[in-house]
Amino acid sequence: MIVIAALVLGACCLAPLLRRRGGRPTADIASLERAAPTDSLTGLANHRSFHHDLSVAIQRRATTGAAFTLLAIDLDGLKQINDAHGHAAGDTHIRRVSKAVVGATAGHGTVYRTGGDEFAVLLPGSRNWHGLALAQRISELTLGAVGRRAVSIGLAESTGTESRQAIVHQADLALYEAKRTKLTAVSHHPGLAPAGATAATGPSHQQKTLAAALARAADAKDLGN
Repeated sequence: MIVIAALVLGACCLAPLLRRRGGRPTADIASLERAAPTDSLTGLANHRSFHHDLSVAIQRRATTGAAFTLLAIDLDGLKQINDAHGHAAGDTHIRRVSKAVVGATAGHGTVYRTGGDEFAVLLPGSRNWHGLALAQRISELTLGAVGRRAVSIGLAESTGTESRQAIVHQADLALYEAKRTKLTAVSHHPGLAPAGATAATGPSHQQKTLAAALARAADAKDLGN
């Protein structure tokens, strides 16, 4: 009798484990599927989703010729916030900035958190000037959200046959230049120096021209044209 009772008890204890391992409820599976491409802190699409969607955009461009623009965004001063106030304060800062970036981008593209202080925005069917206007909008809303300059932005436009790695590299170069020159945003152009290369300390004539274009795009306030 004791043996039978032990077997029954064991079966009762094992059943939930078996259900979790081999017979996971449909709701749990769906939850895991949703979580896999999502950043847990911000709820944004994550690095994995970004590279998948970027590959899709490149395939669409190759098939239909549809251009797109990529924004690489870096949070300014996150390390100082973490060091001075702790990582909980840093997480709050990340969430506030990400919410502002989503608000600025709504209806025009998809926002991704691709790293600790790194974000990306894909703008399908958009050109460089759309990206510049959006960059200014992002800068304004993030400034309002946290009370200080919050982001540096690099842009790269894909209209040709750039690979996924090439377009990301171009956006990263532009982002590095934006941080180096303390401009809000820089659009990729031939001749940008790689990170760490010796360069002049101030913005070049071309960078100043791009900054002026950014200001004009912001004045227009029109991402749809």
